Amino acid sequence: MHKTIAYQGVQGAYSEQACKNAYGTYETIACDTFHEAMWLVEQGDADLAMIPLENSTAGRVEEIYRLIPKMALHVIGEHFEPVVHCLLALPNAKLEDLKYVASHPQALAQCHNNIISLGLKAEAKLDTAGAAKELVELKDMQRAAI
Repeated sequence: MHKTIAYQGVQGAYSEQACKNAYGTYETIACDTFHEAMWLVEQGDADLAMIPLENSTAGRVEEIYRLIPKMALHVIGEHFEPVVHCLLALPNAKLEDLKYVASHPQALAQCHNNIISLGLKAEAKLDTAGAAKELVELKDMQRAAI
């Protein structure tokens, strides 16, 4: 039987990348929320959950520190995942025409200074990969994703 690891985000999210890098033989399970990923472990429907506690730019992920005391789980290890953010837009979009940028709140916080300097309005989404997927679906040349 395959071991499983739950994470918050859609396929392609940074959290899934961290799961694959740290637990390459585990089957990944995408979840809508951090709570759902942790709940799957608590219920025995996943062996582990990969949950970001902090990052070097934006600091602690406060939501996690509020969730941990409510769950019957504990930290068993840590993994450091290097992340490189990119500003994504549709083909032929021009930087000067962009008005909005969407991403996970942590990515937006990490890129805050660049977002401000570009004059973009930030829009929080559930995860980075989902923001990129939505960008493609909307086909709006004024939108970008991180």
